[in-house]
Amino acid sequence: MTVAALLLFMASVVGAAAVLFWAGNDAAGAASTMAALPGIDPPLIAEAAQSYHAGPLAILAGSFGGIPFKLFALEAAKEGSFLFLLLAPLVRLPRFLAIALFVGGTSRVLQRWMTVRQRLALLLALWIVFYGWYFSVMPH
Repeated sequence: MTVAALLLFMASVVGAAAVLFWAGNDAAGAASTMAALPGIDPPLIAEAAQSYHAGPLAILAGSFGGIPFKLFALEAAKEGSFLFLLLAPLVRLPRFLAIALFVGGTSRVLQRWMTVRQRLALLLALWIVFYGWYFSVMPH
């Protein structure tokens, strides 16, 4: 499970780098595209900007609190801050590892009563429920 978390973490950092470079070259286009994504609206973009300027701990809290990491990259691009990519691992990895440890631990507990296929089905169902809830409470 931690290998999957590490791969997802690396992909998220690559994604943040892509947004950072894109917004650095086409700030208006990147910002309008982000604002058009499901679950993202101008107040969330403003919250991400505020958290970004509050520092790494606020970015970490935002990462756990439902602010998409790409919005922090969007704000970093406004300042031309490519140092943001050095910060990304410190604020991104804890979330992915926490999820991997939680899911791995839960899977170990459930292995007595459920097959691997059943546990994966449960995980998929929980993921769908979580994102159903997330998008229902997000304004967009």
